[in-house]
Formats: sequence, structure tokens, C-alpha cells
Amino acid sequence: MINPLVSQCRILNLAMSLAIKPHLHHHNHRMHKPTSTNSRDWTQIYRIYGMEQWQTLLFLTFQAILFSILSILFLLYFQPICQFLDTLFIFTPTPTPTSSTGGGSAARFAAGFTGCVTALSAVCLFFAAGNFFYSAVGLHYEMAQRIVSCVNDWSTVKVALDIGCGRGILLNAVATQLKKTGSSGRVVGLDRSKRTTLSTLRTANMEGVGEYVTCREGDVRSLPFGDNYFDVVVSATFVHTVGKEYGHRTVEAAAERMRVLGVGEYVTCREGDVRSLPFGDNYFDVVVSATFVHTVGKEYGHRTVEAAAERMRVLGEMVRVLKPCGVGVLWDLLHVPEYVRRLQELKMEDIRVSERVTAFMVSSHIVSFRKPSQHMLGPGEVRLDWRF
Repeated sequence: MINPLVSQCRILNLAMSLAIKPHLHHHNHRMHKPTSTNSRDWTQIYRIYGMEQWQTLLFLTFQAILFSILSILFLLYFQPICQFLDTLFIFTPTPTPTSSTGGGSAARFAAGFTGCVTALSAVCLFFAAGNFFYSAVGLHYEMAQRIVSCVNDWSTVKVALDIGCGRGILLNAVATQLKKTGSSGRVVGLDRSKRTTLSTLRTANMEGVGEYVTCREGDVRSLPFGDNYFDVVVSATFVHTVGKEYGHRTVEAAAERMRVLGVGEYVTCREGDVRSLPFGDNYFDVVVSATFVHTVGKEYGHRTVEAAAERMRVLGEMVRVLKPCGVGVLWDLLHVPEYVRRLQELKMEDIRVSERVTAFMVSSHIVSFRKPSQHMLGPGEVRLDWRF
């Protein structure tokens, strides 16, 4: 049997030595790569852009330190705590030579268990604080570099637009590319708040790209620009906030986002139950879904048989509404193996599973498949029922 005190020591050491900076080391390693002529240090990035919602980081750090202190107290005063807890138990076993000075076995177990849980809580809170610290600016900066790399030739860009420019991380990344390529172009940042636009201009000057940046206050749902005005339009972590007054997952919110993206004329939104899609058989050429199917049946619990049956119903519905030779693409969390098995049972063709992608701190995969072409029924054959 493992001594609770030894377990607590190991967990506490892990919390103090490994969990204090879980993402800073990763961030520092990845951010020390050239993004312009010089390497960027993460301290420069945080100094320029600051941090939104710093209260959350402060709260997580405070809680982590508090739990660490409690763990240390349990470690230093383990025997007195055991003796105190021993007095709280009604049924106290007869003292033994090994436990007479440190309380009964029940008290020792309670103290050791509480100390271990406290140390584990400190580890989790330090990890959460590090994750939040990295995601607040560092991750945004890294993703901005990836976004600008999607444009092959910035030298031909004359006017670019950043929708929802915020602090200007993506905006300044675009401006840096324009400056690096010697372009005479400009990038316009659009935001709903005039105060935000003024702050963004300050960060642009600190980055040395102020002459390439212009900021305007405006509503993204009615852009104050003419048709065919921009060469490049970018946006980072903003469009999903459009229509939030209707609720993020409502049809109205989706319609607003499509209108903002300029594809409203190509999009129709309908409200319905995915377990019984309101469409006929063989209706669509392509069916896609992103991080949704795993939520179906959650009222039963994710790992229950009932929830799995509900998810399989959704998968069957996706197949049912696909035209012969139609393609289905599903990006989801947690349950990808069961999707693949079900698709194999349904005789789908060209089933492919992507490499693992970490999303929301869990593994995810993209599964694609093709519905087989219809064929004439032979003797002894029955029409395949796509439903589960």
C-alpha cells in the first residue's frame, strides 16, 4: 500500500516543478522563430498587446497558489492533522505502535487523501492559468502568422480589411507582411468600438507599421465600403460573435453570420432535429458537420448505450439524405472509432480518418466517406436501410 504522505510529496513536487509554466515553455520555444527580420520574444508580444480578461488569469493563479500553500501545510503538519482528524472519528481503532503517534488509519487516510486532492487541484489550476495565459495573446499571435501565410503574394495587395480587429494582432501581422514585401498597400481595421480602434493604432505604432494601418469604427453587418473594394479580407475569432443576441446556435444567428461573410444568398438555414432530418432520401450532394454529433444524446450521458444509439441515428440520417456517390465529412470529438464502425456496417466507400487534431484539450479527427452508387436489387437482397 502506498503511503499517502509519499503520494502527496510526489504530487506536490509535480505541481511546483512542472505545472507552474506548462505553456510558457512551449510558447517560448515556438515563438522564437523569425516572423520578420528578427525573432520575436513572447515578452515583447505581451508587452505590446497586453492581456484582455486579466482578472481570470489573476483568479486562476491566486487559486493555484492557495491550493499549493494548503498542500505544503498538509505536508509539514501531517502528523498533527492526523491527530486532529482522529478526534473527529467516532469509531477509532485501537492504537498500534505505528499509528499511536500519528492517529488512526482512517485519520491518516483522510489527511493523505485530502492532501493529494489539494496538490492535484494546484496542478490543474496552474495548468489552466498557463493555458489561459498562452491562449490570451501567444496563440492569437501564432494563428495570425498562419493566416497571413495563406496569401501567397502580399506585394500585389493594395487594400486589405481586418473584420473585428480588436487589439490588432492580426491587423499588424498583415501590415508587417505589406511592409516586408515593400508593398504600397494599406490594411483597414474595423471594430465596433472607437476606443478599441484608438488602442489598435497605438499597437501598430509600437510594431513600427503605423503608416500601413487605418482603423475605422463600424458595424460588420453593414460594412461602410463599396463593392469589390478589398484585395484581401481577414478575420480572427470575431465572426462567431455576430448574432449572439439571438443565441449562438440559433438559426437567426447563423443567418447573420452568413450575411456578414457575404454568402447569404447561397445559404438557407432550417431548424430541426438532426435525429430525423426534414429532407427526403438522396437529397444532398455533400453533407458536413463540425464538432456537433458528439453532443447528441448527451442527456443520457456521453458513454451510455442510449447516447451511442442516438449518435448512430444521426449518422444514419446523414447517409440517408446523401445522393448516391455523395460525400459526407464529419469532424468530431471522442467517438470517431464508433463512427467508422457504423459507416463500415452501412457499406460506405472511401472511408478516411485524418490525423489526430487536439481540440478543446481532447483528441479529434475528421472522417470522410462516399455513399455508394445505387444498384439493382438481386435475388435475396434487400434495400439497405440507412437508419439505425
